[in-house]
Amino acid sequence: MKVLFVNCIAASVLLLSVPTTVFAADVFIGAEASAKKDDAASENVVRSKEMKRWSIGTNALQWLNFGTPNLALGVAVGRHFSLELGGRYNSWKFKTKKTPIWNQQQTGWLGFRYWPWYVYSGFWLGLKAQYSGISTTGIWRPALETGQGVGAGLSLGYTFMLSSYCNLELGMGAWGGRYLKYTLYGCPECMDIREQGPRWFGTLDDISLSFHFLF
Repeated sequence: MKVLFVNCIAASVLLLSVPTTVFAADVFIGAEASAKKDDAASENVVRSKEMKRWSIGTNALQWLNFGTPNLALGVAVGRHFSLELGGRYNSWKFKTKKTPIWNQQQTGWLGFRYWPWYVYSGFWLGLKAQYSGISTTGIWRPALETGQGVGAGLSLGYTFMLSSYCNLELGMGAWGGRYLKYTLYGCPECMDIREQGPRWFGTLDDISLSFHFLF
């Protein structure tokens, strides 16, 4: 009789443990499927980016800088590196009631970027060589500043993937070097020379809110 009672209790415990075991197995299988789905999504993003080797973009903030047209062309040279060739050009002059104002420039650069995660995605660090010819007056002071400079720049930023074909980029940087020719005039009208000759310089550069098309 005691043996029969013990066997009945053991059978009951076994039956009660079956649903728990099945539930645990379902949870494990569901978690594994979800992980595989996430891995597949990440792999699809990577494959999508692998197919896009080239990029072409423009900085919206430069268009707000007295309507400065600008363009940058990039090419991926591996998973973590890209080369970039770009330029900006502005020849516009404006006149207010008090003083003329303009921010003319002819700028060109060649550089590369390092992407820790994947090219055209996430954080990046950039290094470039740059030439810039400038003529500016009336923005901060009435003096006219002209020059032709060469140097190097360092920048960093983050790129958001809006789609497989379009990115939004935020970044900033600085560049410095030497003005091969430099002249500071008291004003555009009087043209009295205050400073003249080669000089070293350093300034902020590449403050960007850019849109890039990938192909």
